[in-house]
Amino acid sequence: MRVAERQIEEQRTPLDGGFLDGIDTLIVIGFDSRPTDQQASPGEIAAIRAFLAEPGHMLFVCPHHDIGNADDLPEDQRQPRREAEFYHHGDPAIPAQQQFGGFGLSLLAGLGLPVRNRFGLRPAKAPDGSSAPLEIDAAADRFGLLDGVASFNLHPHLPHFELLGDSATRFDVLARQDVDLTAPPHPFVLAGGHRFNALLQTRPDVCAGSLLVCDTTLWSSTAGGVESLQRFWRNVVQRA
Repeated sequence: MRVAERQIEEQRTPLDGGFLDGIDTLIVIGFDSRPTDQQASPGEIAAIRAFLAEPGHMLFVCPHHDIGNADDLPEDQRQPRREAEFYHHGDPAIPAQQQFGGFGLSLLAGLGLPVRNRFGLRPAKAPDGSSAPLEIDAAADRFGLLDGVASFNLHPHLPHFELLGDSATRFDVLARQDVDLTAPPHPFVLAGGHRFNALLQTRPDVCAGSLLVCDTTLWSSTAGGVESLQRFWRNVVQRA
């Protein structure tokens, strides 16, 4: 296993051919804050494109949430939107605006697969307090990554992975997660969204390898759902 931080102060470890040599499964964790303005370089995009041209290679791009992004609204509507999102997720430790994952999003855009990590939605719980079951598209799960996986975790602010442009015809949504409808109202819910896209996978004709998009917290055991997450991790490692 190879682990690296892409940028630490002045030190950078680019995703180039040297780093990717010998790797068949790559996970890009997107905890970079948007103000750091980390962008995938043309060389990194080319290296990842070559990585995905190899059958059997699998890439996970995992941007975290984009809470309080109201830039597309008129000035007088931005603060009310941020307050609504803040009260919905209910975590006082998180500010009204917190944006992560710019590097991963720029990498996806550079590959011609643009996705937006919208909001920070509170996931629904089952009656026993565990994470509510996922809605899974088993027919599209060609690697069996979700075999035996019932749910994801209960991190209180999870993103909806919105498919932009041609991405709607290039990705399958493998898993959707329910929003907690007992939480204070959120614009996504008020617009009719009761489930959010939690796991995307490129369709077979997009690349020889496979690219998936999920939240960073799917690789953490701190927010519950550990049994299903362990099964998910095992499926990734042991895939055919």
